[in-house]
Amino acid sequence: MPKAGIILAFIFALGTISSPVSAASYPTGTVKIIAPFAAGGGVDTVARLFAEKLTQRWGQSVIVENRPGASGGIGAKLVADAAPNGSIILLGNVGSQAINPAMNDKLPYTESDFVPITQLARVAEVLVVTPRLGVRDVQSLIRLAKDRPGKLNFGSAGIGTPNHLAGLLFLKAAGIQAVHIPYTGTAPAL
Repeated sequence: MPKAGIILAFIFALGTISSPVSAASYPTGTVKIIAPFAAGGGVDTVARLFAEKLTQRWGQSVIVENRPGASGGIGAKLVADAAPNGSIILLGNVGSQAINPAMNDKLPYTESDFVPITQLARVAEVLVVTPRLGVRDVQSLIRLAKDRPGKLNFGSAGIGTPNHLAGLLFLKAAGIQAVHIPYTGTAPAL
């Protein structure tokens, strides 16, 4: 089972391809990083740390705007539709840039709308439960789920996100059932 997703920064490609900006003149104004998940989660945290460092380095404002929903698809679409001037960066992740396109052939954006810039972080998927369940290990959780089929819930950052798919893989491997509760990001799920 995959244990890590990769968060990548993407920038709208058409502006950099059709009218290259020299390093000396970029950026000429405020740059916006779109974090396509809810505030307080991993993507948002990485985006804010990245924005702070870019602001210091460039001497220009770099702000973060959260656009959660559709497993990162709403934010990705916003960036794909943005003016091609390099002022908007998508902090995409494996969900918005790989899983969404693999699961939906009618997305309002395509891989060619983005150019990968850099890998910013690696994120591990971690299985946690409330202490109120009284389980201390995976085997105990599996036994509980088998005793109560379909009565336990599991939350994720949204349908098609890495933690949703990791949860489904866990359920299948363990031979158990649980109800998926999708949220608009990791922070609301927690």
